[in-house]
Amino acid sequence: MRRFLAAIAASLSLANGAGAEGRYPSYFFPKGDVYEVRVSPTGEWVAAAVTDGERTGLFAQRVGEPAPRLLQAGDDALLLSLVTWTGPNTLLVRFDSSPSPRWVRIRLSTEGSEDFDFEAQAFEAAGQLVDALPFSDGEVLWGIEDRLYDYVYRVALEDLIDRSGERPAPRERKWIGRRVARIQGSVRRWLVDSNEVVRAALRTEENSYTIFHRPSAQDRFQAIANFAADARDLKNPFGFTRDGSKLIVAARDQQATIGIYEFDPVSRTVGREIFSSEGLDVEFVHIDPLTRNVLSFTYSDGAETRRAYVEQARERFAERLGSFEAGMEAVQIVSSSADRDRFVFRVKGANDPGTYYFRNAPLDETVEIGRTGPSIARHALADMQTFTVVSKDGLEIEALLTLPSRAGAGPFPLVVMPHGGPIGVHDRREYRPDVQYLASWGYAVLQANYRGSSGYGRSFTEAGLREWARGIEDDLEAAILASVARGEIDGSRVCIVGSSYGGFSALASALRHPDWFDCAVTINGVTDVPLIAETSDTADSRRALEKFEQMVGDLERERDQLLAISPAYHVEALRTPVMVAFGERDRRVDRDHAERLLAMLELYGHEHEIHRIDDGRHSLTPEQWTKLLPAIRRFLDRHMRQGPPEVDAAP
Repeated sequence: MRRFLAAIAASLSLANGAGAEGRYPSYFFPKGDVYEVRVSPTGEWVAAAVTDGERTGLFAQRVGEPAPRLLQAGDDALLLSLVTWTGPNTLLVRFDSSPSPRWVRIRLSTEGSEDFDFEAQAFEAAGQLVDALPFSDGEVLWGIEDRLYDYVYRVALEDLIDRSGERPAPRERKWIGRRVARIQGSVRRWLVDSNEVVRAALRTEENSYTIFHRPSAQDRFQAIANFAADARDLKNPFGFTRDGSKLIVAARDQQATIGIYEFDPVSRTVGREIFSSEGLDVEFVHIDPLTRNVLSFTYSDGAETRRAYVEQARERFAERLGSFEAGMEAVQIVSSSADRDRFVFRVKGANDPGTYYFRNAPLDETVEIGRTGPSIARHALADMQTFTVVSKDGLEIEALLTLPSRAGAGPFPLVVMPHGGPIGVHDRREYRPDVQYLASWGYAVLQANYRGSSGYGRSFTEAGLREWARGIEDDLEAAILASVARGEIDGSRVCIVGSSYGGFSALASALRHPDWFDCAVTINGVTDVPLIAETSDTADSRRALEKFEQMVGDLERERDQLLAISPAYHVEALRTPVMVAFGERDRRVDRDHAERLLAMLELYGHEHEIHRIDDGRHSLTPEQWTKLLPAIRRFLDRHMRQGPPEVDAAP
């Protein structure tokens, strides 16, 4: 089987300039990507979506044939977001466009041409795909929303195409196909069992969720559980046990850690544990679209992303994986034939943005399909190490350190990069374009999963509540001290760079230790803590304000304390040059934060640099990062290296 990517790149003329030694930012923010790779149920076909950042193409290849064919093409205004098999030779594809998605049915045929032929029909249909019914060629389960009810119909794709653009009226009880489910309210997720019967649903309410269930298609749905939107009493359903008698839910144990359990719809109680990892939250449950049984679980072992497969899947795939050295825990099974003989898996890591492989077990053949960022030289990327440190109060935290790949070039100047949030997110040991860019210029990069970070259990996350400029920065301080104690780091050259909360932390840390840092960079960073609840999108929601008070502090009773930790009010104590970068259209951390800080920096005559990002929102786009990163790197150069900053190589 010829490599997909060679033919795909030629068809789309993908171009990712590497620049000199791959040191230009666009090299690390690759536009080329392969995604939505799908094996047909019979294992005869492989389909894949490919983009160069501006155009998207859908390709298919018959296993054993020499090359793939282009089936559909779109541009950046027509993002291909879903590829699924709805029969042995039929693909259903969704392009996200405004105001409604565009769907395409593609029938593949081995008759009529040297390789294969295909027929594509586009259509528009209100509603959503509930299940592609991969073994019922030509039919799907389709969800429709109404003012009072949400419905599911079993409908022929041919009828959807014939009625393209029409708005169904399910209240009239007459629509194409056969109605198979109805629940009053807004359904977030429908659950289909292994017999293609819709038997459960998760309904969204104002501040909670309700689980509905029925024993069979002939029974009425009954509400069997309710849990609050803050997930403290989590019972999030994902599927059914193999015999269909119980639901599979994510639930919290006595230590408030998320695991996967059986849920009995009759007794309405959580039962047998299916999978958990002590002290760590399960993050995702992967359901096999062919069998609708659980395939695997994703969880974070600290900064490492782990994957655990259920016993049946482990046995079936492990024996077919061949000599692939990484093993089952390191791979994600993306798509498979019904007999498991042919499947696609993906591998990614700190120095691999992602690589897809096709495994043909009967032939003992593993073929690379394509890569995220095909032009990136994986062997030249810096590796990321993890280590643990003990904070001031005895709490153990995990940190990540990326060292430049230039052998013998140390000790390296250090860039500290606190993450945003700060609650409920964490840095992972995986590919980061900004980290790799700085490492390519000879900077070591430190990231710390301080208290409040997710992935370490609920008690660790809650330890970060109301710890802005206190316990969180204690943890960061411990990670910095441990890093500079290493022989590879030059402790006399340290700067701190962060976005959002990380931008706040950069300023708070520079105020806490005026002599530690040669410079500080804040990107869309909080500078006036109470302002978050007054001018940002947080102020638009009562619930968001409640969360703010829970995580940060009470705006009325603790306002003085919040002002005391706000960097904009303490610029006179700064000794560190500051770069202030902000998006003009940021609604999460309003531009007023940057403007207030800049006013005080100018008032005190403090050394600073300004970067306004036109049309920039809270999360910057790759294009905005590629423009900002060289400015940040030159700022670091000026304050941590002798001589004028180097110029980035042209892409």
